Amino acid sequence: MQNKSRKRRPFGPPDLLRKERIAMKCLVLLIVAGLLFTGCSTASTQSQSSSQEPQESSSQSSQDLTPSQLPDSCGIVQLEVEISTPEQLVQLAQLVASGDESHSQVTYRLTADLDMTGVDFSPIGGVEEESQAAQWEGIAFRGILDGQGHTIENLSVSWPNSKGAGLIGRMGSGGIVKNLTLKNPRIEGKYEVAALVGENAGGLVENCRVIGGEITGLTSVGGLVGSIYKQDNLSGEIRGCSVEGTIITGHSEVGGLVGATSMAYVVNCRAVTQSGQGAVRSVFATYPLAAGETKESLAGRELYVYDEVDGVGVKQQLGWQVGGFVGSNNGTRIENCYGDLPIQTLDLSAWVGSFAGYNQGELASCVTKDGTGYKPVGVSSGTKEEDVRALSSQELGETEQYPNWDFENTWTMADGRPVLSWIDSLS
Repeated sequence: MQNKSRKRRPFGPPDLLRKERIAMKCLVLLIVAGLLFTGCSTASTQSQSSSQEPQESSSQSSQDLTPSQLPDSCGIVQLEVEISTPEQLVQLAQLVASGDESHSQVTYRLTADLDMTGVDFSPIGGVEEESQAAQWEGIAFRGILDGQGHTIENLSVSWPNSKGAGLIGRMGSGGIVKNLTLKNPRIEGKYEVAALVGENAGGLVENCRVIGGEITGLTSVGGLVGSIYKQDNLSGEIRGCSVEGTIITGHSEVGGLVGATSMAYVVNCRAVTQSGQGAVRSVFATYPLAAGETKESLAGRELYVYDEVDGVGVKQQLGWQVGGFVGSNNGTRIENCYGDLPIQTLDLSAWVGSFAGYNQGELASCVTKDGTGYKPVGVSSGTKEEDVRALSSQELGETEQYPNWDFENTWTMADGRPVLSWIDSLS
């Protein structure tokens, strides 16, 4: 399992950090509003009086990422860019890779569905080679990407030695991606690998969906997000998201929705099969023998078996921390979530659960499917709360089995299992 430098501290109530973030933003807005109040009406009057004067066009060309400056009623400029072509999405990735931080002040809005078939795409943030890890902190997406309900289809990323692979390789604190669907993605990476965000370091993922496709990596591999944690006192968050019929393959920290978490918050999400498709798969990782290790010394050792490749002795580590929803949960509250992706792994694999492979956080009002052959949680360690129930096929379709879920605004029932309302409204 990969060691990561992650800031940790005991966390408070499940939504406290989000409330702190909102409160701080509100305080800033109140201060700004107080300073600008007297000038707003004047600015508005001046704007109206000059509305008939010729104005410089703020529209952007179809291939340009120069932000449009859109003043609000008080004259505060909002920077926005419309993305309508695959070429523009590639340009955004190139902008972030250059280290240009100006993107963090911009909202990027998709205005059309994008088909990425045949497009040579590198993730938005992240590094292609593990050896570039020293540049990791500076190569992150910190802006806002709003899909506006659009779909990106057939996205392909092949970064087999990478740290951070997906549509967004790495999202930094304050970054947001929302209202976006990825259909049939093909993502290959090494560490922090997923369809949407490889590593979420203090950002927000909201109302996003992954349909089908294949995700392949080594460590911290998930259908939606590879890993998520706190950075700069901002907890990474995932809200109202869904993974459907996706095949996720990795060695350790492998989960249907997210591979690994630390001091984050996940609520109202699901990772499910679609038309019988989708699975979480765990595979061997092969390493050379260390000094003094032999076939005999590995016999009976947990997680390792001896093997030979081209006549040379090696040790193979079995997959571990594998879950149908989350692989490894550390200090994170996961609330009102559902997972039924089947797990395909060796019986000898350690720390495997139908919902969570390993849990050292809080699992509240979560549900998995009964009859998988695995416990809901593989291994628990010092958890504050662990409420995960395995329901039968009949029980899955009964709303009374979900006493703390909001079936008026957030969830509905379809095909005998919970579906997010915003997804059901699309069908």
